[in-house]
Formats: sequence, C-alpha cells, structure tokens
Amino acid sequence: LTDIANEEKTTEEELSSKDPLLLAGSYSYLSTIYFNLGQYPNSIENLQKAIQLNESIKDTDSLALATSYSDLSLSEAFTGNLQNALTHQEKDPKLADALFYLGVYYYQLNNNVDAIKSYEDAAKTDKNIANFLYYNNLGMAYAKNRQFKEAEKAFKKLDKLLPDSPDAQKNWAAFYALQNDTGKAIAYLKKAVELGFKKIEWLKTDTSLDSIRNEIEFKELLDNLEKSIANSSD
Repeated sequence: LTDIANEEKTTEEELSSKDPLLLAGSYSYLSTIYFNLGQYPNSIENLQKAIQLNESIKDTDSLALATSYSDLSLSEAFTGNLQNALTHQEKDPKLADALFYLGVYYYQLNNNVDAIKSYEDAAKTDKNIANFLYYNNLGMAYAKNRQFKEAEKAFKKLDKLLPDSPDAQKNWAAFYALQNDTGKAIAYLKKAVELGFKKIEWLKTDTSLDSIRNEIEFKELLDNLEKSIANSSD
C-alpha cells in the first residue's frame, strides 16, 4: 500500500505539468490496482481524475473515456451505489461490455425493460458477448418481465452451453415459479442443489421464488442446504 501511495504521489508531481493524456492513463492504472485490492473508493477517486483530464483534452481518446466510465460504474456497483453506477455507465455506453454492465445495473434496479434492451444492444454491438452469462442474465430479465417465450429461448441456449450448470437449473426453477408451476419449480431447484447450487441468500430473497417460498418442500430444501453448508465448514 505504501508503494501505491508513493506511486500516486509521483504520478501527480511528475505528470501534472506535462502530458495530461499520460496522466489520465496513470490515474486509470492506479484505479485498477485499487480495484483489485478491493479499495473501491480509491479506485473511484482515481477514475474520476482520469475522466476529468480526458474530458479536458480537445482530441481525447473516446475509447479510453468510455472505458473509464465503464470502470467507474463497476467500482460504484461494488460499493453498493447502483444508481451512481447506472449514471456513469449511461455516460458513454458504446462498448459491448459497457452495454452489458448497463443491463446488469438496470436489472438490479428492477428495471427489466431497459435491462433487456441493454443486453440485446450489447449482443448487436459484439456477437461474441452472447455467452453463458449473457443468456443467463437476459433470460432472467425476460422471465421477470413475464416474457416467458423469450426467456425460454434464452434458457435453452444456456442449457446447450452448460447443460449441467446449477445456475441454469435454478433459472428454470425461477421460470416455473413465476408461472405458479410449483412442482416443476421445486424439481429444478432440487436438481440445482444436487449440482452444487449454494446461493442461500438468492433462495431466501429473490422475488422470482415468492410463489413457492412457503411450500413445505421449499422450506425443507432450504433447511437441508443450510445444514449441509454449515457441516462442510466445520
């Protein structure tokens, strides 16, 4: 940490009167170091400096600026400031990754319509972004927006990519729970747990499971999973 602080001081002293573009790049570099250390406020501070410098340059690198906004939104998200994350991501959502993260923030803010649009725009920008995580997120946004045909298509593509994924199975559980099909929802949850699904908090709080949360089988599944996790940590 001392080395980082010294590097930050050197950066400001040596570059403040020289090349602002180089200084902006140095701030971005420092922000990455802080982010990887989990020091998100410091990461945010350095990204804000990088953005301020980039925006002051007449012929600034638009790609660097867009990336800085995207990185800033991610740091804000990790501090729990989802609204700030969304605001920063909207500044310059030109990159496929930026559009994807924009979808993530909209989804976490329960804005499924804009989440879907952002995910789809990301795939139009770069077809290679259509991976497991893409279909996982897009399918859940569709399901929560009660667009079940579209959700089903996304989840089937997800199954082809990773047929034995516990997350893929829990998505089907959410898909059927949202349609009040308790039997299939519980069955898919059991399969997800058998495959290693352990996200207790999601099971307890995600609104897609509201229709089955008071079911005896669901309570038993949750109780058994909590005991299994507790025993494995002993």
